[in-house]
Amino acid sequence: MKIVDAVLWLRHHPYVVHGDVDAFLSRCERDLRLHSSEDAWRLAKELAEARAHEWHERVGYHASEDAVAQEICPDFARELRRLEPRLEGRHAEDLLDPGLWEQIEPEGRAALRDFARSIADDARHRAWREVVRFTRHRGTTLDREGKLRHGHDWDDLEGYGHVAAHIFELLASDYDERAGH
Repeated sequence: MKIVDAVLWLRHHPYVVHGDVDAFLSRCERDLRLHSSEDAWRLAKELAEARAHEWHERVGYHASEDAVAQEICPDFARELRRLEPRLEGRHAEDLLDPGLWEQIEPEGRAALRDFARSIADDARHRAWREVVRFTRHRGTTLDREGKLRHGHDWDDLEGYGHVAAHIFELLASDYDERAGH
């Protein structure tokens, strides 16, 4: 159900909402978009943490952090593009503040589930595209922001696996920050 359809349905059935219909729908949409976006960034964080753990176990030749970041970030972005999450197994209304969902009678809840799913799916898709875009370019921006350690000679460089794990840890931290923590 599109927001216009939801508004029309609620205007024809105003008794199902405890309060202003437009304010209720606006708050629902805002909550759904916010929580769907947070969920997308949290999932990206979990994936980056898993990759960091995997890379800690690997050894490899010496590598500089900027070179590894330039390689890992675009590769991980391509992988993330294929892993876009869906709401499968969850109800969109689970993303709403419980007090908000309680402002509507059960008849109204049933009628607005499609609306809520549509908003949540759209927000999650947009957020995931942002996760992918951010990740693709992060290798370059990490270096520019001075977040990478630079070895000055061969002895200062660590193994590729350890460096890759560090890059994934930085990504996980970035994702966590964007998830609102």
